[in-house]
Amino acid sequence: AKRRNVKTIGYQHSVVGTQMYNYSPASNPDGDGSLPDQIVCSGMATFDHLVKWGLSKSKISVGGALRIPEINDYCVNPKGAVFLALPFDYEVSRQMINVARHMVDRGFKFIVGVHPMTPYRFSAQTGIELADKPFYEVEGLSSLVFAATTVGLEAVLAGIPTVRFQPDNMIALNILPDSVFVPTATANTLEAILKQVQPIAAERIKIFSPVSIEAWKEWLAI
Repeated sequence: AKRRNVKTIGYQHSVVGTQMYNYSPASNPDGDGSLPDQIVCSGMATFDHLVKWGLSKSKISVGGALRIPEINDYCVNPKGAVFLALPFDYEVSRQMINVARHMVDRGFKFIVGVHPMTPYRFSAQTGIELADKPFYEVEGLSSLVFAATTVGLEAVLAGIPTVRFQPDNMIALNILPDSVFVPTATANTLEAILKQVQPIAAERIKIFSPVSIEAWKEWLAI
């Protein structure tokens, strides 16, 4: 595109978490040269993060969160099911399902949301069912467990008690911004943490900004 003098705009449609170093230009042989002409962030949390990692402020703007829903007044039910938000990774998903199967016998219920691009296939059973809608449309969840998916941050902002799952023998990148901390659980500690996890306070406006249509019109103008 650049060789043909086509203007390039990169939009941060997902998240840039504390461990997602691939968004830094440090590994590019030509530094900023491989980046789009303009980088549009979904909020100031990412803007600040990218600047800290070496991106030039002149390249970055905030355009708002186009795909992250704003969820208000979600009603948590402490006795409700746990929403299990699986990531794109097969092995992490397998471990999360295995933990859920062991916990069903101890009274837990799970609703499983698979990643839309790489849906993990599993056999449903009593106490573990496949979600047919987003977590925020499922009534009366008690909590949400995630690994390496934006759903975890969405749940935090919705006021749902949220736990980050850390698999064995591998890393599931932390997708949360610097300002958001949730309990991290392994297969051995998940049950105990779910019994005491509480929602945390996080300001959406500092992470996902309102969409600026006027700014987008300016960026996309020929």
